[in-house]
Amino acid sequence: MKRIMFLHIISIVLLFSCATVPDVPTDVITRQSDGKPIKRTPKIEGNFEIIQGSEIQQPINMKVFEEAALQELNEHGYTTEKIEEGAIMVRLTRSAYWVQFKICYWTDEHWFEYVDSKNLDVTANRNKIHRSYYRWIANLDKWIIGTYYPKVRPEGL
Repeated sequence: MKRIMFLHIISIVLLFSCATVPDVPTDVITRQSDGKPIKRTPKIEGNFEIIQGSEIQQPINMKVFEEAALQELNEHGYTTEKIEEGAIMVRLTRSAYWVQFKICYWTDEHWFEYVDSKNLDVTANRNKIHRSYYRWIANLDKWIIGTYYPKVRPEGL
C-alpha cells in the first residue's frame, strides 16, 4: 500500500513538473474578445519593449492608418512581414544588424512592440537596446502620423 501511494505521489510530481505553460511567441498577435491586439507586458515598466504611439484624434480610422503605415514603411526601407487586422509585423535590415517589431493599432490607440533583433545589444531586464532604436520608432511614428492626418482630413474640410 505504501509503495502504491509512493508511486502515485511520484507520478503526480512528475506530471506537474513537466507541465509548463509554453511562452507565446512574440510574433503572434494575441487579441481581446473584441479583436483588439493585447499589449505584451514588458519586463520592466517603461521598457523599450512597448513604445506608445503619438496621440491621434479618436476614433482612429484603422484602414487609413494601415495604408499610411504601409506607405511610410515602404518609403523608408522597412519590410512588412505579416499584416493582420490591427497589427503589422515589421523588419528593418541593415548590413550589421536587423530589428523586428510590431505596429499595433486599434480605434483608440497605436503602439510599437519590440519582437527580436540582431546586434542591437538588447538586455530587456536592464532596459537596454541600441540608442538609435528609440529614434527609429519616433521617426516612423512621426512619418505615419504625417501621412495619416491628410488622408482622414482632406484639404478644404
